[in-house]
Amino acid sequence: MMDTAAAIKKLGSVADFKYHRMATEEVLTNLGSSLEKGLTDSEAKTRLLKVGENKLDEEEEESLWEKIKEQFEDLLARILLLAATISFIIAITGDGEEGIAAYVEPFVILLILVLNALVAIYQDKDADGALAALKNMQAIGCQVKRNGVWASMD
Repeated sequence: MMDTAAAIKKLGSVADFKYHRMATEEVLTNLGSSLEKGLTDSEAKTRLLKVGENKLDEEEEESLWEKIKEQFEDLLARILLLAATISFIIAITGDGEEGIAAYVEPFVILLILVLNALVAIYQDKDADGALAALKNMQAIGCQVKRNGVWASMD
């Protein structure tokens, strides 16, 4: 069996290996482990320090203001805002013959942008809830082989 440093170095990035397509012995060889002994405690600690824990990163929750601002960072949304602004300026500086009808176009564009932002924020909140539910469903513990003995890890 290769030493721990060589095994970790050989791991590379996750994209380098497709473990689900490999035979068991090939996976064990690539990871520097064995079915009989598993990993030693020192090897497991070294890998934990090098690679980190096997868990999803906690994402910082966005505020409502950040979510609203994000909706208007899109190029199409900015183009529509510019179009609404230009249309509004034309309505203000016009000769006034059209009356209130001159303001309909910019308000419709703004209404569409606001409704789009509201729907997107709702969907984002719904997706965050689904992701949180998936995180709660993931396994908290597992069985590992350390120094040739099976143990529970939490």
